[in-house]
Amino acid sequence: MFRKMIRLLCMIICCLSLIGCTSDKTHQDEKLIDMVKEKEINEYLFFTYQIPFSEYEESMKKLYYKNYSLDYIKNSTRPVISYEDRKLVLKDILNYTTEDLKKLRQDIKKSLEENIRDGKIISAELAGTRGPLEISKVYYDDTFKNKVVFVKNELKYSDPNLDIKFYRRHIFREEEGEWKLWEVREDFHYGEKMPVPKAVELFSNYNGVEVEYPYTIDLNEYNKEWF
Repeated sequence: MFRKMIRLLCMIICCLSLIGCTSDKTHQDEKLIDMVKEKEINEYLFFTYQIPFSEYEESMKKLYYKNYSLDYIKNSTRPVISYEDRKLVLKDILNYTTEDLKKLRQDIKKSLEENIRDGKIISAELAGTRGPLEISKVYYDDTFKNKVVFVKNELKYSDPNLDIKFYRRHIFREEEGEWKLWEVREDFHYGEKMPVPKAVELFSNYNGVEVEYPYTIDLNEYNKEWF
């Protein structure tokens, strides 16, 4: 009788341990999903001139590994606007305040409206519409001891041969007991008739496991008045 009770007690302890491990893993995975969401939203807001660089930098440094650098943005000559007497690239607006960005958005809107009217560019309705972000579950890489989260979305046109599919693989590594974003690898697939790049196959099947996308974000919900 005593031995049976000991066995039963051991089984209960083992079950509780398994439940605890599963709970910890679920909590860790949820945290990584939240990190990916925060990264994607803040990146979108910054590159559409809706939040200052200081806010974007602060959010990125919380998510990435300790020595992560944003020098590639600080030195970026990516065009922002060329309108009337203003010609700006990305590094020119790094010290812009919220009010400065609001004025910039207004000028960009005027510039776009004039270019559409003059036939220099086509309207957004004709250019294409961006679908929601699809975010995968967390997947573990046994070889490199990484965790991976996949993100994909699509820019759709009236002609499907012009569609662009965007793919981003978020790679996490453990640093000082915490999982941090280490690298983001981006791939594209253009049109229905173009061959699918080999790297994109990972977004459907990763290490022999079908990739599921249970989370979505509609970035249009984060747009301010001028969009």
